[in-house]
Amino acid sequence: MKKITILLVMFIASLGFSQTDLIESFDGAAPTLNPEGGCTPPGLSISSAQAFTGTNSFEIIANAAAHPWQGAELVLQGADLELTTNKLVKAHVYSTTAAGILAKVTAGGGPASAAAALHGGTGWEELTFNFQNGDDSTVPANGVYTNLIFYPLWGTGGGYSGQGTVNCVSNAPITIYVDNIIGTAPSGATCSDGIQNQDETDVDCGGVCTACLVPPTTAAPTPPARPAADVLSVVTPAYTDETPTGVQVFAGASISNYTVASTDDTRLLLTPTPGGGAQFGYFASTSSGFDLTNFTTLHIDVWVENAGAVGSVLTLQLQNFDTTSGAFQHNIFTNINVFTDGAGAWIGGDFDLSTFTGSSLARNNIQQIQIIAAGPAFGPTYFTNLYFHKGTTLGTENFDLNEVSIYPNPSQDNWNIKTKNIKMSSIQVFDMLGKNVMTLNPNTVEATIDGSNLKSGLYFAQIKTDSGINSVKLVKQ
Repeated sequence: MKKITILLVMFIASLGFSQTDLIESFDGAAPTLNPEGGCTPPGLSISSAQAFTGTNSFEIIANAAAHPWQGAELVLQGADLELTTNKLVKAHVYSTTAAGILAKVTAGGGPASAAAALHGGTGWEELTFNFQNGDDSTVPANGVYTNLIFYPLWGTGGGYSGQGTVNCVSNAPITIYVDNIIGTAPSGATCSDGIQNQDETDVDCGGVCTACLVPPTTAAPTPPARPAADVLSVVTPAYTDETPTGVQVFAGASISNYTVASTDDTRLLLTPTPGGGAQFGYFASTSSGFDLTNFTTLHIDVWVENAGAVGSVLTLQLQNFDTTSGAFQHNIFTNINVFTDGAGAWIGGDFDLSTFTGSSLARNNIQQIQIIAAGPAFGPTYFTNLYFHKGTTLGTENFDLNEVSIYPNPSQDNWNIKTKNIKMSSIQVFDMLGKNVMTLNPNTVEATIDGSNLKSGLYFAQIKTDSGINSVKLVKQ
């Protein structure tokens, strides 16, 4: 019974030492690196020359004036080391030279402590640094540490040599790579603590947490060609924007230009607090706003990196200025439910102005257009193609046949397009709903549109050349 009790105690005790967290993989945001020691410092970098896993590791190059105190300090990225119960730190180290390597923890609240380990010079080896006793006249580790130092020349040839005083003598230089530092992160490490710990690839995402969100990687859908008189544009590369008298932000928000593709025109909106947003003003005179009386639709494309909590919405708000009373009398607005519609993709689309709150009131002088992050905070938010239109698209009567010809039309399969010595940089085909169904980048004066996979019906081809953009109606039989 006594032996069983002892074994059980040992097993339970071992559980206290079994917790291991990936403190640093060197594949996420680059940590801070500092040379350490009293003599000529080593070369330090995050390198892709060697990696145990992933793509990067911590490269330490001892220079020609090699000595035991050439140190390489790593400032941990928030995933600190807790060495109270579990005092073991493991790391994969690459070396082709046998060496004794010293690790030292400093800063953060515990006493400085050192631990040495031997590397056999066989390439990648997992080394264990035990801070239980404290090497080089240091005390045992006890606490949470933010800095970790490696001394690659603590000893060579299978033994620990050079301990003690700083000795700036010339020894054989050595290059090592450190990857996957494993230890115990402070208790409470979660996917919402605002630091990169556990095996996260960025702050509170990746690894055991949810996937990290990314900004737009592709441009928003290209709007169809429309008659110029049927469009009023705020932000879009497809039409001519109306010049605002100013763009303001409120509630701690910020707005800036952001380019996804070479011809893109996107805005990046950061809203750290609920209710933050940006507004486009058209205040040149009392009647300088948009006259949307005969417009039917508002369009916007939005990409958010974080959908936020339930209730997260983007509010599009239009303010009509009444010249008689000299005041904004009402708001017309609609919401994009970011939480429901999702994040990490282009969402939005067309919104019928007749369904807006206040739609029965005048909208003949819209002088302020706002995009607001209402409800719980979320973001960053990217938006483009913010414009108003009448639901019309260009037809053949707007097409310059002297410049571009297309045949056969109607067609059962393919359409051939030819210009008069002007290269076509792009051809985009849209269906009747304005959905882009095909994109070509011929960069030639002749091209073929393969419509064999298209359903029978009416389409529009938007043809871009150096002389401008033309549109032609395509009929698929």
